[in-house]
Amino acid sequence: MIKNLFKTALSVALVLSLFSCKKDNDNNQAPIVSVISTTTTYTYFGSQPYFIIDAEAYDNDGTITKVEFYRGTTLIATETIPDSRKTLNAKNRITISATETPIDYSRRYSTYVEGAPLVNGANTITAKAYDDKAKITTSAAVTFTLQQASIPIAI
Repeated sequence: MIKNLFKTALSVALVLSLFSCKKDNDNNQAPIVSVISTTTTYTYFGSQPYFIIDAEAYDNDGTITKVEFYRGTTLIATETIPDSRKTLNAKNRITISATETPIDYSRRYSTYVEGAPLVNGANTITAKAYDDKAKITTSAAVTFTLQQASIPIAI
């Protein structure tokens, strides 16, 4: 009797667990995103801090619809076009030497931010990637320091 009661309780628990599980029917994978930082300190000239932020974002089973850039919790920029589809002027042209690894610009999203909300000193940046099936991924935080260049004044 106890054995049958145990089997019945186990069967009921199994049925309840099957009905309570939510299945992801579309098997959509979340996008992958990371902020690309080559150094921890950047020096700027002029009165306002400025910085070019790069992120790599891709989706194995779809497309990236946008990448948002945050300083802390403040949205500072949104990019919807990967660098491979942007037109670069001569000043921004990137040359790769034979010893460097080629960069996949179809995964690279870059934005230029000037002034507030960037501050002279420590800045922590994250990127948030959105895919075409409503999945969102936030990158690991990257902290860097912006410092104003000191220009000697000739007398």
